[in-house]
Amino acid sequence: MDLTGQVAALAAQVRALQDLMEIRRLKSQYVKCNDGGWPGRPTSHMGSMDELFVEDGIWDGRPALPMKAGRASIKDWVESELRAVPFAIHNVMNDFIEVDGDTARGTWQYVLMATMPDGEHLGFSGNYHETYVRTLEGWRFQTIRAETTRIWRQEQGWGAAPSEPAAPAS
Repeated sequence: MDLTGQVAALAAQVRALQDLMEIRRLKSQYVKCNDGGWPGRPTSHMGSMDELFVEDGIWDGRPALPMKAGRASIKDWVESELRAVPFAIHNVMNDFIEVDGDTARGTWQYVLMATMPDGEHLGFSGNYHETYVRTLEGWRFQTIRAETTRIWRQEQGWGAAPSEPAAPAS
């Protein structure tokens, strides 16, 4: 391979690594938009999650949660229902992302701990199945399908923030 070919191959490798980094950053922004319930971030779902999607994007959590199509529908759902969740923290891991030009597919595993508006403490785990599109604003979600594989109650809650007194042992 001549020097021009080597430079082109290296540029393609750098682009692929940048794409992976930007998609991982997009997922990190998604988590940051959804999580909260501690000092400095007093409630969950305060970010603009809808802005991370393309205009006709889809968030689908069926059967555990609803399907929402379009930025406006996603935004309304967050503002009317999800912001009432006082505590939520996602852990996303084990990503597998495949980029094909200006589109990509990814899967992630997740564990979510949440305190529901009625005070019930629930844990969720499962997989995110996602598609992404490169836009002028950068990578955006085309679809997120949240496949919940387990839901459990956490009777003792999620513990205390460092500035709060710990719950007494039972």
